[in-house]
Amino acid sequence: MALSLSKIYHIFAFVRGMDMKKKICFLIVAIVCFLESCNHSTEHLGNDDSKIICHIQADYPEYESTEDIYEVSDLIISGTIINQRYENLNILTDNGKESDTGLKESSEIPYTIYEIRISEIFKGECVEDTIYVKCPGGTINGVKYVSSITENLAEEKEYLFLLKTFDDSYPSLINDTQSYYDMNESDNVIRDGILELCK
Repeated sequence: MALSLSKIYHIFAFVRGMDMKKKICFLIVAIVCFLESCNHSTEHLGNDDSKIICHIQADYPEYESTEDIYEVSDLIISGTIINQRYENLNILTDNGKESDTGLKESSEIPYTIYEIRISEIFKGECVEDTIYVKCPGGTINGVKYVSSITENLAEEKEYLFLLKTFDDSYPSLINDTQSYYDMNESDNVIRDGILELCK
């Protein structure tokens, strides 16, 4: 993909007018989208439209044991994903970091909001039969933002979810690799160890 000098000039003029926070996020997304488009990474839909695909990488903590996973989780539930939608959210915690990605400077980030029908609560409290959980990634304005979580979770499947809760935002998974487990998978040692701690 070649960019003309006039296009480059207009891009930099547009970026120069932004404040620093938006400038950083715009450049990150622009670079990722540009690299993906160079690799011809597009998704074809049923109506023959195409979506640009951008991959999101978040900086999550990793935990060394099932005990650590259990302790850090505010809410542990089993449930089935029954619906999903997409939202742009700007979520900064009290310490100035975005709750999911750890970004200190953050503009709005695309999220998938999963609606989950709760089967059982193992830790924490939830007064409703359903809960909404946010994960980075989603389709906004014709661009599909892909994260490892949104690629692996599927509707109508039951999972064990390990969540962090927030006063002013949807709950989030504790990380991208140790926070959801297929309830119908046999002999999952980590999942079974967490459930044992919940007794």
